[in-house]
Amino acid sequence: MNAVADKGLLKSAAKGLSLDKLPLLGDLINQVATFGAERMRERCPTAILLRPRGMASDKEEKILAAFDQQLLAFILHDHEWDCRIAVVLDQDTIFTLVEALLGSDGSDEPFKEARPFSAIERGVAKSFVEVITDGLNRQLSPMSQARFELEKINQRLDFVYLGARNEDAVLTRIGIEALGRGGEMSIVIPQVAIERVRPHLAKAATAEPAKNADPRWSQEFGQRVGRAEVLVEASVVVEGFCLGDIATMVPGQVLPMGDQAQRQLALTSEGEMLARCELGQSDGYYSIRIISDHADDEAHGRPAMAFADE
Repeated sequence: MNAVADKGLLKSAAKGLSLDKLPLLGDLINQVATFGAERMRERCPTAILLRPRGMASDKEEKILAAFDQQLLAFILHDHEWDCRIAVVLDQDTIFTLVEALLGSDGSDEPFKEARPFSAIERGVAKSFVEVITDGLNRQLSPMSQARFELEKINQRLDFVYLGARNEDAVLTRIGIEALGRGGEMSIVIPQVAIERVRPHLAKAATAEPAKNADPRWSQEFGQRVGRAEVLVEASVVVEGFCLGDIATMVPGQVLPMGDQAQRQLALTSEGEMLARCELGQSDGYYSIRIISDHADDEAHGRPAMAFADE
């Protein structure tokens, strides 16, 4: 699929679809990529990353003609919208998905020869595209009820019609990475589909909360944020050392902490103070117990850390 970018065929059209007037289309694609990565995490033993690589607009016929032949094009159809969307996977993406889902460790050389796709490869690619279709429907439905379903799978795009081949379409490119390799997924959205949701995609983002936010989307977004992994650190201040002591430290040396150090732990994340803690044990493991949070310390006008000598 890199042929599309390499041939330089696509640019933001001066007439018809102008990406500058659709500022929220990029956000929609980012949400689809995030949704796809999270759903694949539930199915795959190794992480599969989906990263948007950009968008462009041009005539539908020109976009479809720019694709290489080693691909699978999944044509999604919505009867109410009366149009189609194409999700295109290149050969590298399909082979990467198969290896990632079937437990490869990435040590084998990636397969590069052109050949017909096997039934297993087509099945894995279809399963992945079903996840992407679900993500598209979830993002489009709050704007205009969307029910895109897989209509057919093509290996050529010569005679595919999404909207009208002489009208504009948008090409979005999403990189697929796993096991140190990957490829590219492309989503081609015709102008007729863009027109159904253009007012929503053209709205400028504001600081005011949405008055009619979709509750299902809000709940799911909140759950995603809550599942985000963060690194926390617990550190302790130990006094009574001089520079000479530090310079002569050796592996295996035991450093006395003193009783006051047990209540001098600071719990931080990315440099931000979270809470004061004390050291302890639980079920045979070292543990820390929160004494007070940072907000509580500030509310009572005392520093986040209270040392014995203060």
